[in-house]
Amino acid sequence: MRVAFVGKGGSGKSSIAGTVARLLARSGEPVLALDVDTLPGLSLSIGLGRVPDAGLPADLAERREKVGWVLREPVSAEELVERHALPGPDGIRFLQLGKLPGNVRPGSSVAFRHVLDEFRKPGWSMVGELAAVLVPDDLALRDADASGAAPFDAAPSAPAVLALSGVARALVQNP
Repeated sequence: MRVAFVGKGGSGKSSIAGTVARLLARSGEPVLALDVDTLPGLSLSIGLGRVPDAGLPADLAERREKVGWVLREPVSAEELVERHALPGPDGIRFLQLGKLPGNVRPGSSVAFRHVLDEFRKPGWSMVGELAAVLVPDDLALRDADASGAAPFDAAPSAPAVLALSGVARALVQNP
């Protein structure tokens, strides 16, 4: 499953995404949690505490004339996750893009986007938290590519997130 929680600040994205990630992991499913919010908080919600830097190294990408920012060398998204994602509680693996705008380096951003687009390790779920400002032109609502793959299966609206939060609370109270 690939799911993104999208909304404005204070809407509960981190809490819901963290709860869903932990529940999936506790059920035995490997989970990659991605924090792409402008004010990262998913690390707290999954139990890692405040994480100053859980991103990908800036030197993974370089700027090429007439092309823009690209990965320096071919590397699979799975390899990037294996090398750089922080291990979290219940076996969750965690990456965060960094607090925008100051802590996001172009090279890190290119590598992060590569993971978002290409990570397809069998049996894994991806749970993402995205800022509402990123939705229209960026990550969550993009059309599927030629293979039928989209970055996330769903990007719930605010009412859907509220409904899901009730489901998540019920699951936690009645495991």
